[in-house]
Amino acid sequence: MRRLVAALLPERILNEELDKLGWTGAELARRAKGDARKIQVAQRLRAETAVTLKRIAAELHMGTGTHVANRLKKRMARMPQTNNPNSDLCKYSGLT
Repeated sequence: MRRLVAALLPERILNEELDKLGWTGAELARRAKGDARKIQVAQRLRAETAVTLKRIAAELHMGTGTHVANRLKKRMARMPQTNNPNSDLCKYSGLT
């Protein structure tokens, strides 16, 4: 049962994201493989499931798993880095 749920989760997430974007499967295929919205969907799939990069690439029409890995790495590099998840709390509480 647990495996069945795990297998359906990526499909559910993909359908949710396509609905949010107002895209169909054909629109997903038509978009560029490096489209920023595809990368967002790939990031969510990677964070919330155990789906391989190869499968994410196939499902999102993004080329190869390596391409997806490079895009995700680039996206993560642009995000602000914090070592302490509570660093904002310290800043606002006057502890730093």
